[in-house]
Amino acid sequence: MKTDILIIGGGAAGLCAAIEAKRCAAQYNRALSVLVLEREKFPAKKILATGNGRCNLANQKITPDYYRGETMLAEKVYAQIPPAETLAFFLQIGIPTVNDGSGRLYPLSRRASAVADALILQAEQLGVQIQNDCTVQTITAVENGFLINGSYETKRLILAAGSPAGSKNGDMHAYQMLREMGIAVKEPYPCLCGLQLDRKYPRALKGVRQICRLSLRLGEKEIFTDTGEVQFNETGISGIPVLQSSLLASPLLQKGHRMSVLLDLLPAVGEESLYTALKNRSAQMQGFAAERLFTGYLPKPLWLYALRQCGLSPADPLPTGKKQLLPLMQHMKYAAWSVCGTAEPAQIYGGGAMASALSEQLESKKHPGLYVAGELVNVQGFCGGYNLMWAFTSGRLCGQSAAQSLA
Repeated sequence: MKTDILIIGGGAAGLCAAIEAKRCAAQYNRALSVLVLEREKFPAKKILATGNGRCNLANQKITPDYYRGETMLAEKVYAQIPPAETLAFFLQIGIPTVNDGSGRLYPLSRRASAVADALILQAEQLGVQIQNDCTVQTITAVENGFLINGSYETKRLILAAGSPAGSKNGDMHAYQMLREMGIAVKEPYPCLCGLQLDRKYPRALKGVRQICRLSLRLGEKEIFTDTGEVQFNETGISGIPVLQSSLLASPLLQKGHRMSVLLDLLPAVGEESLYTALKNRSAQMQGFAAERLFTGYLPKPLWLYALRQCGLSPADPLPTGKKQLLPLMQHMKYAAWSVCGTAEPAQIYGGGAMASALSEQLESKKHPGLYVAGELVNVQGFCGGYNLMWAFTSGRLCGQSAAQSLA
């Protein structure tokens, strides 16, 4: 089977690439054939799970500060296709967006399925062929193009197969395909994921949620901080601040660095105010079990953890002396553990094709006519719509570039 442009991957980047290739070809009065090969039984599957099913598809602030990896390449891509242009693209295909008040942008319907449906519908309307349940095993460079699985011949090839994030089999084959084509790849790693903590971390905290200020530390140096709800589980912590910190923690763990997290469990309460409250309440409530006294400040499992860290019995009254109360105040406010790993599931994977192997149009320098989009490029964004916007934008740029090269 022959086609002008073949796209491996029918996710956010792949569908945008297909749509943009068709639209761009129409501007040049060309009728290019575009084929998408998707390994799942239906396209855009990952989009359905984004934003807890509401699809946080963009953010009002798209700048390199919110990305890691090849940030200069990301900046060059956004200079060619600004975020406002991609939002206009979505409006054109029937997806108006709304700001949730924090800068995150969602479809007006708050339905991820609406975004997936709109992309698939637009692709179909433009005549894009989508072949589902098709796994790509081999790519071979041939004269004037590429041969896929020994049977699909194409003039231009766009790799948008995504990462193992969210999949059960953890398939790394897409990265292997990049390597086999001679594209330099930074070793992939899971990120936007939870952190596993050392053995001192108490499993009794499982299920607790608390607004905390998280500080990620490399030795004594703070390398990341964020405030928000932290979720405690059996082996460690999750929640938005933790997911954000994993963008830095995961590659450092991969290199064998030792890190720790320091949680300010009561960021809205100063040490002096907390100590005064402890002193007054311990004096007022003598004769009552300590475990009953400070659950208005901390969830009970965290309060009990603080007591035990000081060697105090939850069943006994609180001591009144400064020597005992100062350490208790410190453990009420702060908790620190070593980081020993990341925890699945990961929302995205870091690593992928390096900027040194790609042009500003995301075209392979070794194999002209081969483009790389989405998660397969070494660009990772924070939570808040940055990764989907990268997928949409990089896919659109690849589609435009491939079509223009055939004009």
